[in-house]
Amino acid sequence: MSVLEPAAVRTWAKTAKIPTPERGRLPRATVAAYLKAHPAVTRELAEGFDVEVSSRGPVSLALCESLALAL
Repeated sequence: MSVLEPAAVRTWAKTAKIPTPERGRLPRATVAAYLKAHPAVTRELAEGFDVEVSSRGPVSLALCESLALAL
């Protein structure tokens, strides 16, 4: 399973102007938003959890929220 890099999420959140703490656990909503914006990462994580997802196009917010909860 791919590991979601907190530093990458924080960097993205900063550029997207989403308030995110510099240290500690990332808010689930921030992780879900990151996954929605990065479908390739979402697909890779979904594979690790044996969740089927289409190989092209956008991913659903529900899937992103589910994965953020599982992390």
